[in-house]
Amino acid sequence: MRMHKQVWVITKTMFKAWIRYPENTMGTLIYLGIVGVFAYVLMLSNLLTIDAVPYYIVGLTIFAFIGQSNSVYINFSVWREELLAKPVKPDIFLLSVYFGGLLTSALPMLLLFFLSIPFYWESLHMAPFLLLISLFLGILSSLGMCYLFASLGLRFRPEGYIVTSLTFVFTFLCGILVPVYLLPRPMVYVSYIIPYTWSIDLFRHSILSTPTISPLNQELLILVVSTAVYLFLGKLFLMRTLKAIRVKKVIIK
Repeated sequence: MRMHKQVWVITKTMFKAWIRYPENTMGTLIYLGIVGVFAYVLMLSNLLTIDAVPYYIVGLTIFAFIGQSNSVYINFSVWREELLAKPVKPDIFLLSVYFGGLLTSALPMLLLFFLSIPFYWESLHMAPFLLLISLFLGILSSLGMCYLFASLGLRFRPEGYIVTSLTFVFTFLCGILVPVYLLPRPMVYVSYIIPYTWSIDLFRHSILSTPTISPLNQELLILVVSTAVYLFLGKLFLMRTLKAIRVKKVIIK
């Protein structure tokens, strides 16, 4: 079977498995509720300088596309014995999990986006080319992060609290719950290391014309470089982890 057919078959399986369980939908609603609470608090405290609703909806929409590292971690952990037996190439499985997670997370966020944004049409300042570039680079950098999390998934058990904690760490540090400019200084530096931060910031700017963390050209350069670095290191880390496991050089927990 060709690579794209393998990816499509596994992607559909992942999507069907997700929608089969209503607790997944409930978890999404709880997550949106928590984000809504943060938005309400920031709006009341006047710490957010623009309209909170489009700000958060746009941030959640791009994060729904790029925030698939936790899904990759879980699936590589659950299916690691099969992967180590080589029935499916790790790259094919990773892409399948990524796109399966993208379908389950992006579809509800896009629905929310298109239902809500018309009420805030005057807040939009679309830059289509920048929007596509930030989304494309965001997905590529996210794949780099997914390679890193796939290697961790091969080594550790699929603990639910780890996934939940990491989701909120990324949501907090990358400017979804709280704008990056409101983070304490040490946390800001951690935020800069995560490529999601730059993709989210550029995507928001491309739709809402919000101020960027750094000058636009500099921010694009940072995202391009971080994307290349994470893709290279992530792929290298996954391949070395697979090799080390097969020759028993690492401990599987």
